[in-house]
Order: sequence, then C-alpha cells, then structure tokens
Amino acid sequence: MRLTKLVPAMGLLAAAAAPSMGVELANGTISINGEVSVVAAYTDIEGAGLTIGHLADPEAGDTDAFGIMAEFELGLTYRVGEDVDATILIYGDDEGDVNLDEAYIVWQAHEQFALTAGYYGNWLGYGPAEDLTVTDSLVNNVLAGDNVVGFSGSSTVMDDGEQSFDVAAHIFKGSPHLGTLEGTDIGFALSAGYSNSAFGSVGGSLTWQPDDDDDVIVFNVFAEITMIDDLIIAGDLYYVDLMDNDVIGLSVLANYTLPTEFPSSITGGISLLLDENGALTGAPDDETVIEIQLAYLMNPTGNENFGINFEFKYTMYDEIDDDDMGLFAQFIATIP
Repeated sequence: MRLTKLVPAMGLLAAAAAPSMGVELANGTISINGEVSVVAAYTDIEGAGLTIGHLADPEAGDTDAFGIMAEFELGLTYRVGEDVDATILIYGDDEGDVNLDEAYIVWQAHEQFALTAGYYGNWLGYGPAEDLTVTDSLVNNVLAGDNVVGFSGSSTVMDDGEQSFDVAAHIFKGSPHLGTLEGTDIGFALSAGYSNSAFGSVGGSLTWQPDDDDDVIVFNVFAEITMIDDLIIAGDLYYVDLMDNDVIGLSVLANYTLPTEFPSSITGGISLLLDENGALTGAPDDETVIEIQLAYLMNPTGNENFGINFEFKYTMYDEIDDDDMGLFAQFIATIP
C-alpha cells in the first residue's frame, strides 16, 4: 500500500496511478476520472472557524448556519506511448465557478526516474489512498497550503513488490504551506517515503521558501499503519517556522472496518495546533487549538464508487473564548 503523498501526485506514482479506463486515439490513450460530491452541513461558528466554516459559509460573527454545497472534480490524462502522461484536473462548484486544479506533464525518463513539470498538488500532509473523513483535519486544512507550479524529479530507489522507497526533489513557486501566504518566491523541497506491505507506510518532507521578510521552513512527517486487520492508524506532524513564530500541528486518526452487510467503517480523529503569538488564529497570545472528528462511512449499494458519509467535528480554542461545531452529511460518487 502506498500513500498518495509519499512522492506527490506526480512522477512515478502518477504514472502508476493513471486511470485504467481509456479510449485509444491515433497517437495515444486518453483516460477520464473524477468525482461528484454533495455535502449538507450545519455549523455553529463562534470561535475562529478554522476548518468548519468553509463548507456552510456562515456570516461573520456568532452564527448558526445550514448550508449545502455541491462540487465536482474531472481529471483527463493523455498518455503518449509508454513514457509521457499529460494530466488536467478541473474543479467546479455550485456557484458556477470552474477552476484549473492541476495541469502537469510526467516523463518517465528511466525505469527508476520520472520528471514532472506543471501545476500540481503539493507534497505536504497525510493523504490516504481512500478518504477516511468527510472534511480535512484541522492540521491538514490549516497547514497543507495550496497547489504549486514547478518541477519535480522523483526516483524509486527500491521496489521489490513487498516494500518500496521513493524520493523526490522539488523546485516550485506558490504556497504549499499555510495557504494564506502569497508564495511569490521560488522554494525548494525534498520528500521521501517508505512503504511495506506488512505494516504500512511512512513519509516526510522538508520545505524551504526564501522571503524578503523572513524565510518559511516546514518540516512534515506522516505515517499510516495497517498491520492489524480492518484497522488503519495514521498520524501527521508539522513544524513550521513562520516569520519568527513557531507553529506545530499534530493529528492522529483511526479507521475501523465494521462487520456489516455492505462496506462501512468508522473513523475517530484528534488534532492539536500550537500557534505562537496567534500568528494563524488571530488570538492575542499563544493559542492552543484542539479538534475532534468522528465519522461514519458506508457504501450502501456495495459499490465502492458510491458512498454516503457522516461526520461530527468540534473545535476548541484556549485564548479565543468560544468553540466551533459542525455536522456533515455527504453523498459522493467517483468515476474510477
């Protein structure tokens, strides 16, 4: 089993993960994948609304709100021969906004080396092969940042079928860390991951982006342990040096497959964010944020490409007086 972000969604993993459904053209194969998601959310946003308010979009201030959001992703991959893939990923929502989410080219220059160029998802944070919650964790949502434009060289150092070790180097422009930053300066990163069929996967990265005011440095490690049948245990740790303020994020979650007639599972997660001087939350002093997630996921038709999922999320602040709460229900269908 490989995590989606051991080496980001590009390079060797992108070539290996290209969609299986394809239409043969004169000079290559075009493949389509994607998903449609509809989420209903009730939120009570009285704190900073770090990870809850983005779904129901309540008005500023102490607010109860009910919202419904529909969105889609559509991916097209054009494979030229055996060595080159070009991928475009488009995102749209119920407000009529359609945006380019990714657009990149992967050249499998050697059996063990691939070069990726373009606009793509970043390498930060835990990315499971399948969604284990409805919404992102506090840590991933606040710290993982945005997609980037750049180049990446990735290499599979070892792969014997039972275990593999991958490394990648990145040069980029954008804000892969803390999506609120403009990210106008060129940055550099190294990422690596090890996967073993007996226990799971671990990965990590070091990102450095110079800035006129102060450099931003991000250290991230994550793991997914699958050695116990029907149980996934995962963790994600960030250290961010942001404008002389230290930000530390930690999330842990566990997913257990239930013995039901149709595929279903439950997930419990907890996240911790330590925000020095309130640099992220706007708190007047050092802020500690704790978030709890409980989710129930199911495929009621027995088809893994259709899911109905539910989640409860509660976010607590130390310096900010009030907390946030959210209830979510999701219908999701995927194009494999």
